Amino acid sequence: MITLYAAALRWLGLSQADAADLHSVRLDTMKSWCSGRREVPDFAWNQLREIADHRRAWLARALTAEELRFATENEEAWRIAGFPTADSFAVALVARELTP
Repeated sequence: MITLYAAALRWLGLSQADAADLHSVRLDTMKSWCSGRREVPDFAWNQLREIADHRRAWLARALTAEELRFATENEEAWRIAGFPTADSFAVALVARELTP
């Protein structure tokens, strides 16, 4: 079973090594967080939220409502926005955040 933190990293397109650098922690600490052996501290969640917020803000500026409908079906738009794939989780999250 994948942990919520590991899923968040995957959704943001970050490797464990990337996230360890981002959070200024050792790779073995990152692996412990991803496996669920250790609790993820608030500062790490906050940093991931900042990245996600930045991407949502970019999408909000870049996409009109029509473009959002197109982007949910066009993986290239997601790649340009910095998302790893247009998987259903990412589509649902961003569509929910941006749809009035």
